Amino acid sequence: SFTPAPLYTSIQSKVHFDGISGWNSLESNVLLLASIIEGAGSKVLQDESLNILLFNENFVRVLIDGTKMHLNRHIREATYTILASLIRSMKRALSLSQPLELKTSVLASNLSSLFRNINKNITLEMILATLEEGLTDAWPQVIYAASTTTKLLLESFPIMVDDDFPMNKQEGFYLERLLPYLCMNRYYVP
Repeated sequence: SFTPAPLYTSIQSKVHFDGISGWNSLESNVLLLASIIEGAGSKVLQDESLNILLFNENFVRVLIDGTKMHLNRHIREATYTILASLIRSMKRALSLSQPLELKTSVLASNLSSLFRNINKNITLEMILATLEEGLTDAWPQVIYAASTTTKLLLESFPIMVDDDFPMNKQEGFYLERLLPYLCMNRYYVP
């Protein structure tokens, strides 16, 4: 009878060379957290104990900063899924706590302070820096994810730019830094 040879030797089966096989669980976990944030809505940001537990400094450092610069494009794309969930939850939380301030366009500096009032670690500057990173990525799927998340941010919070918002990179990201990339990525905006 015919017995096929194994496709991999014992050494090859332990090592993945394709760049995506080893990262599937990380991508799934990031997308799962995005679904949890989406499902919980504004409650996840309004509950003080959950806010401190989930969105502390480690959340930003590990989940956002770690995934936006990850070597795998699928992980980088998942970063913008979780950012979109955070933006929608932030919009709901702000509309419940500050309904009058979100009726019209908001000054960027006011929006930055509103974000800090909800959570001091999820800042407008951090979101803008992450979006800029994605809009300049080499992979079209990451650019597309960052473009749709940028569109969501701009639709959720119509922002008027004022002179008080920090303009240099050390103090924070000015919203106008995203506009050239959005114009260049016009094919990726839905």
